[in-house]
Amino acid sequence: MTYEIALETLVSLKPSSSDEVRDVTWLGTSQTVGVSRTSKGGIEIFLAGAPLHSIYPSLARSLVHGPWHRSGGQPPVEANRLQLPSAGHFAQVAALICTELLRNGADDDLPRAFQRSEALINHSVEGLSMNAQALVGLKGELVLLQALLQSPSSHDVTQLIGTWHGWRRSTRDFALGPTGVEVKTTTEPTVTHKIQGIHQVEVSTPPGDEERLLLVSVGIERTTPDNASAFTLPRTVDTILDRVRHLLPPAEADKVCTEFLVHLQDYGSEYGISYDHTTMHEDPSFAQPFALQWVRAYDMGDPAVKVLRSSTVSTFVHVEPGSVSYSVQLPPQIAGDTNPVNGLAAVAAAILDGPGPG
Repeated sequence: MTYEIALETLVSLKPSSSDEVRDVTWLGTSQTVGVSRTSKGGIEIFLAGAPLHSIYPSLARSLVHGPWHRSGGQPPVEANRLQLPSAGHFAQVAALICTELLRNGADDDLPRAFQRSEALINHSVEGLSMNAQALVGLKGELVLLQALLQSPSSHDVTQLIGTWHGWRRSTRDFALGPTGVEVKTTTEPTVTHKIQGIHQVEVSTPPGDEERLLLVSVGIERTTPDNASAFTLPRTVDTILDRVRHLLPPAEADKVCTEFLVHLQDYGSEYGISYDHTTMHEDPSFAQPFALQWVRAYDMGDPAVKVLRSSTVSTFVHVEPGSVSYSVQLPPQIAGDTNPVNGLAAVAAAILDGPGPG
C-alpha cells in the first residue's frame, strides 16, 4: 500500500448514506486499517481491534473505541476511530497516517504498529479535534443557558438565547444588559481557572452598558449513566431546544432553534471539528455523562476578590496588558454569605435580577 494509492482511495470515497452506518474501505490485507467518510464528508480512520492507548493526551482523547455499524447488513466492527475534518488537506493527512501504520506492520500487529507510528499521528492530528478543555467549557456554558431558560422569569426567550455569546470571539460569554458573565468550567476538584486577559476579571472599560461582572465557576466531574443527575452535551442541547419550543410559537421556535444550532456548531470550530447536534447526537465521542460539583457566581466588582487587574498591571509600563494571563484559585466564600452566590438556580436568578442599587 503506497501513499498515492491510499490518497486516491480517500479522495474517491463517497459520504456514508446516513449517520448510523459507515461504508468502510479497508486498506492493506487484514481489514485492520479502514477509512470512510461521514454523511457530512468528514474523514474517519478505523483501526479494528481492542482499544488503543496513546501516551499523547490529545491523541488519546481523539481515539474513540466502540462497535461501529456498517452498511449492507454487515456485522458491526469493534474498532478505534480517529476522525478528521472534511475540508482542506486532511485527505493527505489521513493517507499519510494509514500508510505509516501499514508500513509499520499494522496488518500483522496493530498495537505495535500504532506504538511505532503514534508520534507522527499525534503531530498530524494535534489540534484538529475540538480541544478537550473547549468541550468542557461548552458544557458549562450550556448548563447555565439551560438554567437561565428554566428560571421563573418574564424574560423574552429569544433575547435570552441571544445573550449567549460564548460561541464566537467576544468579550463576554453572556451579556444581559448591565450584567456581563464569564463562565469558567473545570473538571478539577478546586476552583482553579485560567484567566485569558485582564478583561475577564473586571467590568468593561471605557464605561458602557456593563455595570457588573460575574465570574461563574462551574465544576463538573465524570460520572456513570445511572446517576440520576447526570447530563451529557447532547442531552443538555435537547433540553434547551425543548424549552424554547415549549415557550415560543412553533414558527418562532423553529427559527430560534435553527439559529442556536448554527451557533452551537460554530463553538470550537477553530479546532477543526465542532459539535453538529443534527449529526453527532448519537456520536460516542459526546456520550460521557457528567455531574455538577458546584456552580458559583463571583461578583468581580467586590474589592475582596484579590486578583490582578488593570490598575495592578499598569504600574509595569513595559508589560503589554493584553498579553497577561494567569490562574486564579477562588475560595468557596469571599465576603459574608453574598459572594459568591451558590447553586445553579440561584446563580441564574442572580444573573437575571441584574445589579442591585448602589
